Amino acid sequence: MSQDSSERRAHERHPVRFEVEARPADGGPAARMQARNLSMGGLFCVSAVGHAPMTRLEVRLLLPALTSGSEELTVGATVVRRVERPEAPEDERWELALLFTGLGDDLRERLEHHLTADPED
Repeated sequence: MSQDSSERRAHERHPVRFEVEARPADGGPAARMQARNLSMGGLFCVSAVGHAPMTRLEVRLLLPALTSGSEELTVGATVVRRVERPEAPEDERWELALLFTGLGDDLRERLEHHLTADPED
């Protein structure tokens, strides 16, 4: 009857494993990250760099293509949560939750296609 109050999400999360590159919108070096889950609203990833909450990023998603290679999407995002994991390997020290911002129609369609495509097709 009612949805579990511990997990009220506007967008379904999809478990993923692919590389992400993020650069602060105001400049600075790019950081490599590993995506762990993806939705139409954002991304959860691990990184060696712990960008502060509310940092605006330009994020390049290197989505695995359904046939071969990868498909690149570049989106704006804001860090909405970060958690340090001191016990984790250095390149996975920080967990970051990113909220997509300004996702235009073309990017939204491409992302939706990726999330809903059947790899068997």
